[in-house]
Amino acid sequence: MNFTSSTSNPSSSQPKIKIASSEEQSFEKALSDVDFKGGRSTYFRVALVGEIGSEKNNVRRAYVQLMSSRSNQLEAEKALKENVFEPIDVLDSNVVTVLGFQIELMCAERIVDFKRIPTMIRCSYLDAIIIFYHISSLRQFESIHQKWVPTIRRLYRSTPFIICATGIEARLPRDVRQLLLRKQLGDVEIDTTTKPPYKPRNQFKKTGNKDPRTFQSLITTKVGQSLATELKASYYCEVSTKTYEGIEDLFNDVLAAIISSQRSKIYLTRNRVGRPRPKDACGIM
Repeated sequence: MNFTSSTSNPSSSQPKIKIASSEEQSFEKALSDVDFKGGRSTYFRVALVGEIGSEKNNVRRAYVQLMSSRSNQLEAEKALKENVFEPIDVLDSNVVTVLGFQIELMCAERIVDFKRIPTMIRCSYLDAIIIFYHISSLRQFESIHQKWVPTIRRLYRSTPFIICATGIEARLPRDVRQLLLRKQLGDVEIDTTTKPPYKPRNQFKKTGNKDPRTFQSLITTKVGQSLATELKASYYCEVSTKTYEGIEDLFNDVLAAIISSQRSKIYLTRNRVGRPRPKDACGIM
């Protein structure tokens, strides 16, 4: 699991993509530095937003099923040979657990639904927001900076948001996709040390179609990272609900963004003089 150190400068405009394994040493320290037990809740609320077809619901289900499968494998290893172990498959849930922290996930496909979230949870805050788009849809990609980010900055100015691209398996040849899927199912083992047998295609290569919104190629990682940098997103992630690639890293990055945001709030409120401490947390219902 890759984490970006939460001790980095929160004012940096660069989204945190992925770091080398040698830099993964300070996330646990960041968790211990934040006093969640002393008055702060370990229960977070995260909104999943995006246009219809962005696969945000599928991402939630994929993470739940991935964690359920992993839990069954661990329980099967612990069970004795004479005992009969019956796996419990969890297909979907609105509450997930990431490194011991419970995260409630709320989906919104329209701006109107997103604005109603405070009335749904009886609380005026969100801990993080994930904006989804499918790499084959330019309309969904453009809606991020045209619709979602302006609304987020108006309603939840201090809430960190993550931009997530879905459908990245479409960049791979069909045989590679099948191998990755079989790897997730535990059928085969794939050597990941060698270079992938494919090259990313050029971005936005127009076809002969008169519609300027139609492109032959898919939205590349470089274009998505550029948008995340321009909009000052906390993280940029890419996932696949077919091969489960990047699913676990996405939710780990969400937790890291929440921890970093909570730390910055503590630093801002610790030195307040002559002003009351803001109520930046709501009680669990």
